[in-house]
Amino acid sequence: MRPTPFGVALAAATAVTMAFLLVPIVAIFAELSLAELRAGLTSEVTQDALRVTAETNLIALGLIVAFGTPTAYFLASRHFAGRALLVTLVELP
Repeated sequence: MRPTPFGVALAAATAVTMAFLLVPIVAIFAELSLAELRAGLTSEVTQDALRVTAETNLIALGLIVAFGTPTAYFLASRHFAGRALLVTLVELP
């Protein structure tokens, strides 16, 4: 089966995305030994950053569950004037 231009573009986009995600991880392990990595992960600054990240994610998750889920249900189950505009505004971010 001959690849289509869309298939080639999709494969290229996937390769770029995977490189974007994997290169930093590979660089960390290429530059640091496991002992240095362990010491960095247990430092006070790193622990603080991880705590702030976890707190922020929990707050965002709570807001999504509290407001996003009912909004999604409302938009999926109702038809009204201006619905398309509202769906567009919700999907923009």
